[in-house]
Amino acid sequence: MPTRACSPTSGSTSWSSNQDPQEVTWVNEGLSDFAIGLVGYGDTRRNVHQTHAESHIFCFHGYGTVKGPSNPNPSDCGGAENSLTMWQDEGTGSEVLADYGNAWSFMQFLDDRYGRAFISALHTTAPTRVSRDYRPSWTSSPRAPRWARYCTTTS
Repeated sequence: MPTRACSPTSGSTSWSSNQDPQEVTWVNEGLSDFAIGLVGYGDTRRNVHQTHAESHIFCFHGYGTVKGPSNPNPSDCGGAENSLTMWQDEGTGSEVLADYGNAWSFMQFLDDRYGRAFISALHTTAPTRVSRDYRPSWTSSPRAPRWARYCTTTS
């Protein structure tokens, strides 16, 4: 059953860096969180008002301050203002949860848009072109609005 990381809905395994030790943090952590949903340990379609929601995702969506079954101790853990590629750009506290959610959401978008073979290649290709050749100017390309629309239409 596929999961959507853009649906406001925790955990992390780090399997990605074993393939490419020079992989940048946002790709490594995005793939690691993506694996949580892939193997069935998390369902990113759940939201803060349901049990077993993913804290990385609801923090990225700005629901960290909302009390619910999945968030009994609300805290300001960031939101969508977090950069995808600049890890801990909002500080080193609980805001890093939104960094994980941002990267996870993007990996889910790539999987939904380009398929599992693309994610597999991203994981196993060392060094990955995305990791090495990423330029922040990409966010001004026509692709960025597609991801933003994806996140708002799949919530």
